[in-house]
Amino acid sequence: MSSNTSGFSLLFPLVFIAVLSAGFLLFRYGLKAEWRLPLTFGLIGVLLLLTVGSLILGGIKQQSTVKRVMREGAPGMATVVEIHGTGVRVNKVPQVRLVLRIDLENSKRYQITRDYVLPFAGYSLLPGHRLRVFADNDDQENVVIDWNSSQSDAETRKEPASDRLRQLDSLRDQGLITEDEYRTQRQRLLSEL
Repeated sequence: MSSNTSGFSLLFPLVFIAVLSAGFLLFRYGLKAEWRLPLTFGLIGVLLLLTVGSLILGGIKQQSTVKRVMREGAPGMATVVEIHGTGVRVNKVPQVRLVLRIDLENSKRYQITRDYVLPFAGYSLLPGHRLRVFADNDDQENVVIDWNSSQSDAETRKEPASDRLRQLDSLRDQGLITEDEYRTQRQRLLSEL
């Protein structure tokens, strides 16, 4: 957990338990029958608001951390050592487990393993691929990939079509892309010949 964890995320479980406990005590010890239904919906509403608020604030915090690391973090390059499918998809885009060798400017080389959601479904990523990254100055294990820069670098470094077709086959065989994505990308590669 990072040192700048929001107070809300730490307070949330305590408030959640307190609301549930208060509701239980009211129901158990003398709440009039005509108040049970409105209070039940009120407690459910409070718990729902706490949950949604926690998710929203967590997402905002994560986005602000990514922006801060990209703005203030140590720049470098990462080489994909291994890539594995996690079986998870977010909006039809695969999440992958990457083993990355990180080379930061003015720092020693190190390796991390992280789960990332690819920027879009057809993104081609294989072992040996180089990615532009930024590491948090306070926690170098917190690495943000600059997907936009990394994709444009990959597009300018055209590999032979046969290699790209083999890479595409590998992505499909590992379950990192769907059969439809495979056919679309294969057709695009063949049209470039």
